[in-house]
Amino acid sequence: MIWVFSCGLGGAVPDVDSIQQDATRVIDDVKSGNISRARFKMALLVARTRSLKPDAIILGCSELSSASRDIFKGTDVIDPVDVLVDACISWFRNS
Repeated sequence: MIWVFSCGLGGAVPDVDSIQQDATRVIDDVKSGNISRARFKMALLVARTRSLKPDAIILGCSELSSASRDIFKGTDVIDPVDVLVDACISWFRNS
């Protein structure tokens, strides 16, 4: 699952369904161990998603995180795994 977050996107966006299907294909590649193919497809998926001009792209499962690793760091792609890691480190430091 990949979420396209944009304050400016109102109503249904037809391309979102096909983007979800592409995300499922990336997930399937990761699960089958085809990481290089998944990374290639992930780059295409993010480029296609960016064409919708979202405010942010949120990766909704760990397989998408695995496929993206560091190729989208510091961009409009939000990886929940990175968010979770940051939260755990903060929690640990403040305990």
